Amino acid sequence: MPKRKRKTESCGPKKKQKSSSPGLDAHTKRKDPFTFLPWDCASIVLQYLDIRDLACCEQVSEGWKSFVRHWMVALGHQYCLPDEWRPDISNTVSYEGALAAVKNSVVKYAAFRKLASGSASCGRRYQTSDTGVFDISGDFTVWHTGDAIFYQKLGFQENGSLYAVQRLSLRRVTGDNLRYLAVNQDGYLYLQYAVRTTILCGRRCLETGERLWKRRTTPNPSLFALGRKRIYFVGVDPHDRHLTAYDIRSGRLLYEVPFPYPVRNSKPPMPVQQGGGDEVIVHINAVPSGRRDISAVDSIHVINGKNGQVGQTIPTHIWCHGSQIIPQTDGQGGFAFLSHHRTSHWYVKIQKFSQDANTGAICSDSTEVLDLGQYPDQIRQIGIEPYRYLAVSLGGRRVLPRIRTIRETQSPTIDARSLPADAETKVDKWLRLGPAQEVTLPQKYKHHRARRLFIPGPLDYDPDGCRLNFAGWDRFVLFTKPRQFYCLFDFRFRVPSNMPSNVTHDPNTLEMR
Repeated sequence: MPKRKRKTESCGPKKKQKSSSPGLDAHTKRKDPFTFLPWDCASIVLQYLDIRDLACCEQVSEGWKSFVRHWMVALGHQYCLPDEWRPDISNTVSYEGALAAVKNSVVKYAAFRKLASGSASCGRRYQTSDTGVFDISGDFTVWHTGDAIFYQKLGFQENGSLYAVQRLSLRRVTGDNLRYLAVNQDGYLYLQYAVRTTILCGRRCLETGERLWKRRTTPNPSLFALGRKRIYFVGVDPHDRHLTAYDIRSGRLLYEVPFPYPVRNSKPPMPVQQGGGDEVIVHINAVPSGRRDISAVDSIHVINGKNGQVGQTIPTHIWCHGSQIIPQTDGQGGFAFLSHHRTSHWYVKIQKFSQDANTGAICSDSTEVLDLGQYPDQIRQIGIEPYRYLAVSLGGRRVLPRIRTIRETQSPTIDARSLPADAETKVDKWLRLGPAQEVTLPQKYKHHRARRLFIPGPLDYDPDGCRLNFAGWDRFVLFTKPRQFYCLFDFRFRVPSNMPSNVTHDPNTLEMR
């Protein structure tokens, strides 16, 4: 049998081998096959995408960005949004204006869905002492523990990580002499503390750490409201009560006017940003519960921040089991007033007010009543966001917050005698709670697939000793009393982590907002 010749390896240049899969080469030449699809086929693909996935598609390439934006504003292709979230675009609006309106609606709807599903981006826990102070406004939170004052900028950095906790170095501020600690939404921190017999107050910018001003103040000042332009004080002496305002940047005294309304038993006032850029102070003057009868009328005072004069007095009926003022966060000059009525049944009255575009006056928009069911069987604590119709609640005996949507319903068929006298003829809309969603956090490790449940502390805490409040549209705070700590749930979007490393994130995309 003849031997086979052994193949010897050539020393010359190697010839380029042909690919065994010509279809693969043809596919790699098409860098973006989506752009070759007809309009109808590509539209069908985008119909079945989630809002957040649609936002990621916009970041793939210029071709995808152009197609996604054109598809969103094309006539008949806004059905990716529910009816109540679709923008009203007239035929006279330009393409750029229509695109901005659609993107604004898509961003708000994506944020709403993220919050309604309980999918928090992170959970932060702040420990305070028995005499500790915690305040949150805008993108800043500040708290006091012992002899230390800490603050943190909220939100997320460009890489998706949290901002570091900072500590203020104040030599003469201790846990015993600190009287007031507050922050506004622009990051200006107000401090008031006593040194011997002198009351000192100071102002700092948390963005830069710079001390803006420091001055002595009156012996019995009471912080009335902290706005974006001014700080307001009201004295506690009933015989000599004045409203005093200082410039927030320089500490200069602006005015001091008589203030005839009581402040000890009234609800905490709230600065509300107006459409023109200035602010008003909304002050509630409620009739004390011991002197309240059926004919009792409460008052909402709208105070002009420029001169301290009461511009409007709005008569109303406030239910006496807790109340709260919630400003509209888009700077349109509106606010909502919540008051509770708890007997065998729990109701929440939601009164919404807005600023008239022509006169600038505050007018009533609507009165809604939320039916929470039997008290205290179903709900123990609740926080309400009236403009997005969302609620966060504690139920049963476990301190586990749950997110609920608020839906419209028909008027209840129960005996109306359990309602206050003013609720029978002035209700524009009846509301009820939707199904509960547990609040979850992202995976702790990359190999984990499921989100994890956030447990703020021992589950044997009494829910009646806790408080729940929304801190803007994207956050809510849970305060637990036994150990004095606060849990902040943040639902803002992080930087997309599943995008390729070679993709440059556009700051104007939907995900980044």
